[in-house]
Amino acid sequence: MTIRTAAPGDLPSIQQICTQALNLEPDASELPATLQAALLDAGAAERRFCLVAMADDDIAGVCYGSLGRHGADQRDGHVDLLAVRPGALPRGTGRRLLA
Repeated sequence: MTIRTAAPGDLPSIQQICTQALNLEPDASELPATLQAALLDAGAAERRFCLVAMADDDIAGVCYGSLGRHGADQRDGHVDLLAVRPGALPRGTGRRLLA
């Protein structure tokens, strides 16, 4: 399994994983637009991240989050979304995305 930065072409697979793995509320309809903005907006790369776990040339999981800066040398961040394809469980995919 390898972890890499998500690319715009990954969006359909990411959406599919989220639909399969998460019990999303109806108001989660903004998820595709949010992820697309993170993948396509060059300025967002400094503030957001989207990683995918690859297993056998397929996306097995996704981790999306935000980064912040407080002062010159203090950074923080948080995970907004972590989803693993149900067929990829339990192989440590989520754990590797968070490492």
